[in-house]
Amino acid sequence: MLKIMRRSLALLLCVWPVLLLPSSKALVDDHSHLELVITAEPENNRFRFAEVCVDCGKEFVDYEEAWAEFGGLEYGPDGVAHTLTVTPHLGEDVTMEARFGLEPEDMSFEEPPAVEGPGRHAVYYELTFTLWTESFTKSGQLWMIGPESEPEPEPEPEPEPEPEPEPEPEPEPEHKPEPEPDPEPEPEPEPEPEPEPEPEPEPEPQPEPEPEPEPEPEPEPEPEPGPYVAEAFIEGCGGHFRPDAPLTRAELAAMAVRIAGGDVCPEMCFSDVDPDSWYAGFVGLARAMGLMVGRGGGIFGPDDPVTREELELVAGRLAEGAPSYRSGCPVTRGRAVEYLWKLTGGVVTGACPPMPFDDVPPGHPCFEAIAWASYRG
Repeated sequence: MLKIMRRSLALLLCVWPVLLLPSSKALVDDHSHLELVITAEPENNRFRFAEVCVDCGKEFVDYEEAWAEFGGLEYGPDGVAHTLTVTPHLGEDVTMEARFGLEPEDMSFEEPPAVEGPGRHAVYYELTFTLWTESFTKSGQLWMIGPESEPEPEPEPEPEPEPEPEPEPEPEPEHKPEPEPDPEPEPEPEPEPEPEPEPEPEPEPQPEPEPEPEPEPEPEPEPEPGPYVAEAFIEGCGGHFRPDAPLTRAELAAMAVRIAGGDVCPEMCFSDVDPDSWYAGFVGLARAMGLMVGRGGGIFGPDDPVTREELELVAGRLAEGAPSYRSGCPVTRGRAVEYLWKLTGGVVTGACPPMPFDDVPPGHPCFEAIAWASYRG
């Protein structure tokens, strides 16, 4: 028994160093020799962060995001988008350098510039994202709507000075008349004979006055027509309407012609309107009907954004006594449809029709007006 125990102990002393040594596979798979490879992927808005094992070629991949979000393009704090906000979304160790400009050749602003004056303004940007030794640049153009100029207040008229009261004249002292001497008594005259009374003439008969003609009753005013449902005057494109996009002059011409009930005519007299464009007939008929005019020099500006004054001017030509457009509210496609739909007498006569456009959600403030203005029974 003792002899067997000695042989087992000797065997154990020979084998234990081999059991403690790592195998050749373990030496290869410990990935102790790694090489860092960083690749920019601008199309995916990120950097590819890979550690590659030199021994076996296995990669340990991670990604760092690099993109920015623009805000304030449609509405600003005062209801008008004349400021631009940039929110970066960066991964760890990723930095961003931003440059802005009002011209593509002049990118001299480090912060988004503020635009002045009404209408659309172009803002250009360059965003450079860097992760250690790799970088890529994103550039593009944005449109912003400038604030409307406020009318200067009229000067208040100066109050006219009140006339000073004239002094009252002082009363003159009264003069007491001197007493006259008593007159001497005159002799009494002899009584004259009384004349005989003359006969009074008979009064001539006066003609009776002619009766005044009674005034003719004024005709009663005709009753105004009752409320009616406005006919459809808008169309989308590919199932979309873009309710928050600025309204252009070409789109306003098409809406005005459909509301006025005119037929599209091919006549054209503006050099910047393509006769083969979808809006050429509407622009020509809007001018012929006196609804819209050009900007002078044979120019119409079909792609220019509509101002509040232009929309109110066209509304006044469509209906007398048109109300004013909402102050401080940008002239978007959805707001213009809501304004013109109410102007033409649009009312709700039942359940709201189905919305034909995918980009107008039920919670949109102009949802009901857009649904009715596009409904064709």
